[in-house]
This record gives sequence, structure tokens and C-alpha cells, in this order.
Amino acid sequence: EALARDARALAAEVRDPNTGLTKTRSLLQAEVELSASDRAALARKYDALQAIVVDPATGDPYWVGSIADLRKIVIDGDNLLVERIDTVEGTVGGNSASIAFLRRVVDGKEAIAQLAVTASGKVTGFRVDGQERVFAIAADRFIVGDRQIFEVDTTSELVRMRNVEVDRIRAGSVGALGLADSAVQQTAFSMTDADIVVPIYQSGGGGGGGGGGGGGDVQPILGDEDQVPPTDDGTRRIFDMTFHKQEAGSVLRLLAYINFASNDDLKCNAAILVDGITRQVCEINLGLDNANSKARAPMTIPAFLTGVPVGAHRVELIVRNFETDTALTVRAGATIEITEIKRGAL
Repeated sequence: EALARDARALAAEVRDPNTGLTKTRSLLQAEVELSASDRAALARKYDALQAIVVDPATGDPYWVGSIADLRKIVIDGDNLLVERIDTVEGTVGGNSASIAFLRRVVDGKEAIAQLAVTASGKVTGFRVDGQERVFAIAADRFIVGDRQIFEVDTTSELVRMRNVEVDRIRAGSVGALGLADSAVQQTAFSMTDADIVVPIYQSGGGGGGGGGGGGGDVQPILGDEDQVPPTDDGTRRIFDMTFHKQEAGSVLRLLAYINFASNDDLKCNAAILVDGITRQVCEINLGLDNANSKARAPMTIPAFLTGVPVGAHRVELIVRNFETDTALTVRAGATIEITEIKRGAL
């Protein structure tokens, strides 16, 4: 196996000459990771820019802007994942807004683009699935044309159209048979519409042990569901879904995307569990060595499962925070996609 990694960081900071505390800071972070083995290859590049201005009245960061760009290619046996995630975020006091743009290609068969625009805790966006030829929109109102010739209002559940010309309308022409499950694959998708706060990690037993240093080594979430620590031990369940698998010989593909934010360092992991068994764990250990460093990072978690029997299965996404003094936030717009790839597509 061959490995190569390059990580760089640049920072510019102005401190108060009287107190020594940070007044303003700009940060550049860049990381490249490459690996290759007999049947696997990984290429990943992460770039981030951040600027912070501290509120002189409180000493806390008040104006925060960040831009992050993650590019990743993963080849593992017969599986291929190519994706890019761009995130732009701005915070002023207690108000935050962000834009996240995801582009993903899977196994040369599927292409997805997703835009999530978040403001005041509400998400507006769209998702385009090239294989399914689906264009999905998350919005309270969808308008076409300067004069609103076509409008969908999801709050009132009304569709408004002007000057509609129809050759023929026949009731019942689109029914349950016309919407039958695809013979190739079926997909379930979910997106969070609000921020979720993950509490600090309580190590359990013993004294406080001094400040700083974080919560020790990052440990994976336990596999058995009844052994997963309670939510007051630094965990939050982000998704909890039931998926009905239809074919015995099919493959389950699970893909989750999370955008993390912290007021300080970011030390956490996220796990996909199926029927209480951990199927994939990814972790972030981002220590910036600055007080109130406002760490930000996106995460994508892929899992490919074979041998899963036909029937209903519980799928969960659980996040654990390993910081002992700072809660983290899973920003609105986190997504999970569960796809059963049937034998016709394999």
C-alpha cells in the first residue's frame, strides 16, 4: 500500500495589546491525501478559508465567515465514489446562513447534484438524480416566470397556473400501477430541516482532570444498538428510518452527508447502523489550537451492504461528540439516501 499526505495551515491574527486576546483572525487550511493498494485507491483534497472578528464587548467571535471545498475519489473493489462539496457560511451574532452544493457520481451509473440553502434554520434547495431522472425541490413556494405563470405553494397545498392548454384529461390514467416500484432500484431519501446540537462528551467516572486537551482518543460507536451511549453522553440520532428491502440478492447502498460546525475544535464521529449493527464509521479530529476557533467540516459516509435479507430494516445515523467542553452542531440540510440496487442493475 502506498500513502501520501500533505497538510498546511496559514493564519493571520491581531491580538489586543492589553489583554493578549484575539481581536481578528484569518485562517487558511489545506489538506491532500492519496493512497493506493491492489484494489483500492483514494484521492482527497480539502481547502478551507475562515475569517473572524471578535465582539469587543463580549470577547466572543461575532462575525464569522467560512468557505470550504472538499473533493474526493474513492475506489474500493467494484465500488466507485466521486464527489465534490462546496460550502459557504456566514454568522453574525446568533444568525447563521449557509449554502452547500453537492455533486456526486457513483459506480459510473448514478449522478446526483444537490443544493441546500439554509437561513434562519430553514432549508431551501433542490436535488437532481440523473439515473432516476428526478428533479426534487424543497421550498415553500416554487414559481416559474416573472409574472408567476406557474406557482406551487406547499403551505396551502395549492397549484396555480395561468392559461393552461390541455389536449385531454382522463381521471385515473395515472394510478398505483403506473407508479409501481422500479425493476432496477428503489431509493429512500431524507433531509433535516433544522440544526441539531450534539452535547459535550461526558467521559463517565473520575474527576474533571484539568482543562484543555479534548476527550482522549476517538472511539467508534458501539455496534449493538442497546449499547449505544445515551444522548447525554455526547450522542445524537440524526436519522431513524425504516427501509423495506424487496430482493434477496440485491445490494444496499447507503450514503449520508453531514455539515459539522463547532465554536471551538471539532472532534466527533458518525456511524451508520442497520438493525442496530454498525456498518460504517467516519470520524473527524480537527484541533486548531486556538480558543474559539470555529471549526467547520463536511463529512460523507458511504456504506455498501450485501447479504441483507428481504423485509423491513431500521437504518440510523448517529453522531457522537468527543469534545469535553464544546457542543457541536449538525447543520440543517444533512441528508441520508438508502438505495436497493436490484439484480437487474448489477
